[in-house]
Amino acid sequence: MAVAEVQVMDEDRVPVSNAEESGTWSGLDKGDLVAVTNTYAVAAFSSAKSKKSGSFIFSVTGLAATGYQFDTDLNIEESDAIDQ
Repeated sequence: MAVAEVQVMDEDRVPVSNAEESGTWSGLDKGDLVAVTNTYAVAAFSSAKSKKSGSFIFSVTGLAATGYQFDTDLNIEESDAIDQ
């Protein structure tokens, strides 16, 4: 099992709470998920458990927040892997 935590900030690096974030697991788990950022502007995405060796790969696929536009050019990171 893996957990990806994604923090959402605006262009001035101010945390954005209540943002709806979507993402996809690939590798040892597959699936599309949606989570809402908490008061610390963090959305958590949990994978399914796996007994196999390999990588859990999480990729951010979208973001929606009132008053904001999602600009992928400003992303610090869009995807990461967790090895098991």
